[in-house]
Amino acid sequence: MCCIRLRASCCGCCSLRTGSIVIGVLHLVLSLVAGGDYVYRWIQAMGNGVTSSEEVIIGVAVFGVSVLAAVLLIIGAAHNNSTLCLIWVVWAGLHLALVIALAIYAGVVTFVLAVTPEDTTGFMGLVQILTISLLVVAVLIIAVLSYGIVVVCSHYRDLKESPEVRSTPYEMQFV
Repeated sequence: MCCIRLRASCCGCCSLRTGSIVIGVLHLVLSLVAGGDYVYRWIQAMGNGVTSSEEVIIGVAVFGVSVLAAVLLIIGAAHNNSTLCLIWVVWAGLHLALVIALAIYAGVVTFVLAVTPEDTTGFMGLVQILTISLLVVAVLIIAVLSYGIVVVCSHYRDLKESPEVRSTPYEMQFV
């Protein structure tokens, strides 16, 4: 499944289980924010009597599934349920593939805009800035999502290999 595996700790200060829960919470919050933006655009379009674009409907669906996957990860990590953790890993892998495709697209557009002659209106410069910004955001998402997959995958493998870990309920530890 994963070639890279973490042992016992996700970052040196907390367990893989806690790291998986933190990743689930972060993914949930970010998915709610992004999904909320798409829902807002959808409601705005309906209020204006305009049908929503496919982009908005797909965005609502994708981030709706992301919210569901994040909730399943939080529950799975809290209750040591490997199946629920695996569902998030599969979804995150698909999400990662989509972001990589978007990054490649943004990179190609940026390159094409860089080699075309500059127009006199300055519009192409703005488009270049936007596509470079999109590329930077996509690279950051790829890095964070990849690390999250490694952490949750490592926790999943720990759950599959040691049945005694699975039987203990989640306990909050205060330091």
